[in-house]
Amino acid sequence: MKDNRFQLGYRTPLVVRLYNSIKANLTESRATFFNPHPFPAKEFDEAAFFHCIDEKASRLFCPNRWKEMKQIRPKMAPLFYGIGPMKTIPDSAIKVVPWYHLEAVFHQYVKSNSASCQTPSLHMLPFFIDNFGPKYTEWTTTVHEQLPGHHLEILAALHTFPDININYYNMSRINAELLYNKYAWGSRTTASKDITRFQSSPGAVTSYMIGQMTFVNARKLKHKSLSARFSIPDFHYHILRQGEIPREHLIKNIRDLS
Repeated sequence: MKDNRFQLGYRTPLVVRLYNSIKANLTESRATFFNPHPFPAKEFDEAAFFHCIDEKASRLFCPNRWKEMKQIRPKMAPLFYGIGPMKTIPDSAIKVVPWYHLEAVFHQYVKSNSASCQTPSLHMLPFFIDNFGPKYTEWTTTVHEQLPGHHLEILAALHTFPDININYYNMSRINAELLYNKYAWGSRTTASKDITRFQSSPGAVTSYMIGQMTFVNARKLKHKSLSARFSIPDFHYHILRQGEIPREHLIKNIRDLS
């Protein structure tokens, strides 16, 4: 029975043909990335690796990469209360900075080294990747990594299918990459990063998905009871103010408020 469920995705030829007909235009278009043109070779050679190790040097030796890196900013204002008694964004600041590690292909989060948050946490984005983006992955990643982000560690997740297939059905890395090439909206770099993550933390995506389903159900309850009066910042406030509690208690609290 469980094998049949995972074969269902392969038996939709019409959907697959439709998807493949538009995939290239959407995923490979330069408009998908923050940099409208490929970065010049001189910003991806040994001299660039040697010189571009901080902000000052990056502006001088890798001006194109530096310019596009500065475009990546969080878009969270409409989602959470930032001031007042229902504030859910922590006081600890966070800063987006380039990550100059030559082999870095995925973001990194570094928490503040000050207990009183006098110094900001860092959201570090790879500086030497081929392209910055796609935009839809960078926006969602940046929002997650920033406030509330890792400060409160509340996260919905994707990619359940390859997580289960790689770690339970022993799917090879090559076959997982073929799946991404055929079905997933994204580049080979995105696929490689995701697969490495699944192999490093088996079951992590599946556990995230359980939490995501709980939040979705809670939101449906709240929206059904309030209709036009539903407020997404208010909903997030009532979710976040509970802290870490069992899923059943979270749903009960939302139901009691509805």
